[in-house]
Amino acid sequence: MSLCVNPSCPQPDHPQNHGQYCSACGTELVLGQGIGHQYRVQRCLSGSEAAAGGFGIIYEIIEGASLKILKVLQTKHNSSAKAVELFKQEADVLKQFRGKAGIPAIDDYFTHRTKQGLVLHCIAMEKVNGVTLTQWLEDQHQNEPINAKLALAWLQEIVEILALVHGANYFHRDIKPDNIMLRNSGKLVLIDFGTARDMTASYMAKLKQRGVTGIISQGFTPPEQMQCQAMPQSDFFALGRSFAQLLTGKHPIEMYDSVNNVFAWEKYTRDLPPSVIALLNKMMAYRLKDRHQDTAALLQAIKQVKARISSFDPWRRRKLLVLLAGTGLG
Repeated sequence: MSLCVNPSCPQPDHPQNHGQYCSACGTELVLGQGIGHQYRVQRCLSGSEAAAGGFGIIYEIIEGASLKILKVLQTKHNSSAKAVELFKQEADVLKQFRGKAGIPAIDDYFTHRTKQGLVLHCIAMEKVNGVTLTQWLEDQHQNEPINAKLALAWLQEIVEILALVHGANYFHRDIKPDNIMLRNSGKLVLIDFGTARDMTASYMAKLKQRGVTGIISQGFTPPEQMQCQAMPQSDFFALGRSFAQLLTGKHPIEMYDSVNNVFAWEKYTRDLPPSVIALLNKMMAYRLKDRHQDTAALLQAIKQVKARISSFDPWRRRKLLVLLAGTGLG
C-alpha cells in the first residue's frame, strides 16, 4: 500500500492504495516521474501537516528496493516566496556535495500536483540509517555526558565536514545535536541544509541592508546571528554549544546564568581536561574575532588538544590537588 501525500486527503492510508491513484482523493501515488524516478510513500515520519514543526513534513519513500527520504514543504508556506526559496535552496546546496561523506546524498527537488491542483514542493534524498545526536544522548546514553576522547573524535569529524561546506562558500546556520546524525556505521552526518547561506557578494550586500532572514535555535544560535548577521564562524559557536550539551548531558538553556549573563557549562563537567574546556570556550566566544577564524585553524586546535589529553590523567590531577590543599598551596 502507498500513502497519499495530499494534505487534504480524507484517508491517505486507504487500504486500496496499490495502483496509480489514491482511492480516497484521486491524487497520483507515484511521485518523482518528472525527474526520472518512481517513488512510493511508505509512511510519514513527522506526523500530520498540522502537527509537524518546521518547514517540511518527512516521509519514508521507496524506489525499487531502496528506502529514501522525502521532504515536502508544508502547504501553508506555499504562499511565501521566501519559504519556497529556502526550501529549494536546500536542494541546491545538497547537489553541490553529492558523493561527499558526511552530507546526505540528494536525488533532486521536484513538484507534485494533487488531484485538486495543489502544488507540493518536494525533495528526495538518501535515508540516513541512524539517529540524531539528541536521540542518541537521550535514548542510548541516558543523558550521561560523553568522554573527552569521543567528543574530540566527533568534533574533528564534524569540522572536517564543515570544511567542505565552508570551502564551497556556504555556512550552515543551524548546527545543533538535532541536525547531526550518527549512522549505524558510527560515522556522523550533518543534515538540514534548509537554512544554509552562500558567502557571496550578494549576501554581503543583503547583510549591509539588513535583508537577511534570521534563523534562531534557542541555546545554540550565536549573538551575531540573532541580529541577522551570521558569518561562517557562527557555525563554530553553535557547534561548541552542541558539544557542551554532549559533554554535560544538559541543554545549553539549562546552563545559562541569566543574572550574570554567563554560560556556566564548565561546572557541569566531570574530569574534563582544561584544554578541552578552553577549546570549546574559544569556539563559543561572544565576539566573532575571538573564535577560530576558519575550519583549518579549528582543526589544528582540535588535533593539538587531542595530543595533549592523551597523557591527561584525571585521577593523578585529583591527587595533586589534594596534596596542594594539604600544603596550603591548593
